[in-house]
Formats: sequence, C-alpha cells, structure tokens
Amino acid sequence: MTLFSNYTNFGTVMLVIIGLMLFALLCPWRNLPTNLDTLLKSLWRLSGTVAVTWAIFVLVLIGTTAYVILWLIHHLGTVGTNTDHLRQIILAIPVLIAALAGLIALPVTLIRLPYTRRQTLVEEEGLITDRINAAVLWLGSEKIVKVTVGDGTAEHTEPNIEVRIGAILALERIAKNNLDVHLQIMELLLTYVQNHPHPNEERQVQYKQTGSFVIQLLVSPDIQIIADVFARRTPPQIAFEIKNEFRFDMSRQHSRRTI
Repeated sequence: MTLFSNYTNFGTVMLVIIGLMLFALLCPWRNLPTNLDTLLKSLWRLSGTVAVTWAIFVLVLIGTTAYVILWLIHHLGTVGTNTDHLRQIILAIPVLIAALAGLIALPVTLIRLPYTRRQTLVEEEGLITDRINAAVLWLGSEKIVKVTVGDGTAEHTEPNIEVRIGAILALERIAKNNLDVHLQIMELLLTYVQNHPHPNEERQVQYKQTGSFVIQLLVSPDIQIIADVFARRTPPQIAFEIKNEFRFDMSRQHSRRTI
C-alpha cells in the first residue's frame, strides 16, 4: 500500500474543493469586521456550522499543503529509480496546486473584506435613505374632494389620511429595523405632529370636581397612529434614546387647553 494512493489524491482534492465551496457559501461576509485583530476575535466567537467550516477549511489547506510538499521533497530523489514514485508525484501536483490556490485565495479574500463590507453598507444606507424619502413624500399626500355647494359642486384638497398612515407605519418599520436612523425618524414624526394637529372637532367637557371647562381636540387618525407608534417603541429603541439623551418635545402640540 503506497503512501499516497490514487484514492488519497482524489479524496484530498475533493476535500479541498468542498472546503472552498463551503467557505464561499457559509462565510458571514457582511458581519465580519474590517481589522485583523477584531476579525480573529470574531472567528473565535463563531459557533455552529460556520465555525466548523472555518476550522475544517483552514486545517485542510495547511495540512494538505504541508503534507504534499514534504512528500514531494522526500520522494524527488527516488524518481529516477522508481517509476511508481514518478506517477505518484504527477498525481500529487493537482493536489498541491489546489491547496496553494486556497492558501493564496484566503488572504486575498480577507483583504477584500473591508471593501466588500463598506460597499454593502453604502448600498444599505442608500436603500434606507430612499425608503425614508419616499415615506416623507407620502406624509405630505393630499387628495381632491368634491363637495356640494348650493346647486353646484366645488373642489378642495384635504390630507390623504390613508396614504399618510401608510407612510407613518413604513417609518415605524424602518426605525425598528435600523437603530441608526431611529432618532431621525422620531424627530420627523414629532415635527409632523407639531405642524399637523388636524383637529376634527371640539367638544366642551365640564369636570364636576373643579367646575372648570376643558375643550378637547379630537385629533385625526394619522396623529393617533403616530401616538401609537411612540407607544410601541421597543426596549432597544428606548435604550438607544436614553443613551443618546433623546427627549420627546411636544411643546408645540396642544391636545387640550383650559379656559
């Protein structure tokens, strides 16, 4: 039984190829850090399939390369006297090429990671910005309504509440999924509330205990939805607000006034 049989050659080549494929498919490209020290720490903390894949891939590359090189050095001197060794050396060359290609590709891939990650972040930020801009346009949506005036009809514009509610809910979803823009979206919704109170009607209420009268403004559905959005803020969102010393300033919005 030879030290480096045909089956060993075939199995090693297939193992290297499988390692390359798994590395390309399972490597968490978008979550890897950009500097080597943090990268190594992240790899140390990896668990499950990804960690096993990394370990197998690196060990196979290093082990295969070292084994083939040592085997070639050991048997090069006997090529002239042993044709079987020559055949085995020829079969070992593809294995060595595959292993060296993997070792070369690994550092090149690590070098490219910062650029790939940066490009991905730029694309994601651009997509988020586009979604926010679209929602802002929807917040100003209006519709033309025809009303009967005497014997004829007249047209006037009023807020398109349905579209505005959709924009508010879209902004809520963006804020929950992206804490980086959470504060900006909260400020945007606060500004909307401050500038668009839209009272539908007023009703006078007398409190029996004090005898004072209070006029309550019944706000429109879009303002009520924003109030619900504020109430549905998740613990991570609230923690982010506390960390950045963000406070809700409703000083310009009066939902009730005393007379």
